[in-house]
Amino acid sequence: MRGDGVRGATGASASIAPGVGYAVVLGTLVDRLWEVPAFEACLPLGRQWFLFGVGWVLIAVFVVLCGWVEDVAAGKKPRLLP
Repeated sequence: MRGDGVRGATGASASIAPGVGYAVVLGTLVDRLWEVPAFEACLPLGRQWFLFGVGWVLIAVFVVLCGWVEDVAAGKKPRLLP
């Protein structure tokens, strides 16, 4: 039996996607960054426009990284613009 599944209360195994563990760790780290006193003092963390901007920056970074991963997986030279 492989160790890549999670057993529920009924004993049934449910597999987890490989990237889920990394997403949980990254999400935890990002969540902890909001509690850094220097960030709380210098950044407007409670303002809607700031959170909107952070969200769009994270989306843009994710899109670029997905494109890079696709290029590498296809054996192509990674490019910023297609």
